[in-house]
Amino acid sequence: MKIRKKEDNFLPAPSYADDSTEVSMRCYHWGKCKHEPSATYEGGEITVFDEVELSGISIFELDRMM
Repeated sequence: MKIRKKEDNFLPAPSYADDSTEVSMRCYHWGKCKHEPSATYEGGEITVFDEVELSGISIFELDRMM
């Protein structure tokens, strides 16, 4: 698993093979999601993790990483 630099958070996810069990995961924390007039995220931070193995991630790992 790789954590992106903050300035790279809005780049597209890397290309994964069709049979890959890895994903990119975007975590929003300490801010507020607003849905009107359009969907926005205000305040807080965004952390992006690439090459996350689906079978090996747990809520405890997420908590430790953030």
